[in-house]
Amino acid sequence: MANVIEGVIAPAGLRASDAAGEPMLVTATELRRAGLAVSGDRTRLTAEFPVGSQTSLLQMLTQEPNPRLGNGLLSLLTLPLIAGAGKAGDPELVRSALELNAREVAQLNYCHFLGSWCVDPKGFLTFCHFAPNTLLGIRSGWVHDVGTRAFARTRWAGEQFGLGVDAE
Repeated sequence: MANVIEGVIAPAGLRASDAAGEPMLVTATELRRAGLAVSGDRTRLTAEFPVGSQTSLLQMLTQEPNPRLGNGLLSLLTLPLIAGAGKAGDPELVRSALELNAREVAQLNYCHFLGSWCVDPKGFLTFCHFAPNTLLGIRSGWVHDVGTRAFARTRWAGEQFGLGVDAE
């Protein structure tokens, strides 16, 4: 177990991302069918989810390797400015990210919690998740699940700030 990263995960990360290609295209199609704004191709996907009168932004990227784990799928779910004034080092935003992490672990049983809420460099609350190729290969449909769970996570986060998905 001590050498699992070097012996198993990193070698699988040397090949192209297992999320690229058909998994990304299928996920984009399914999110479009749900009426969401989606763009992308075989290597990247961008989708917007309603939250209050604004939207959150999901980015799914297959060409952003992890320095230790190699290739896989990086997903970033960024909330609109609902919880702060867009300053990366703002203690209130950092506190909000930590609180979201704690609440999500306690409240959500339909979303895996592989990742973390954090404050991105532009001062937005963002859920950051990386799945290495070894994890993507465990079960087909992982990429689709990341996309649909991001929508569920957006709805939940909006509720935490008193925003509904249909509010205007």
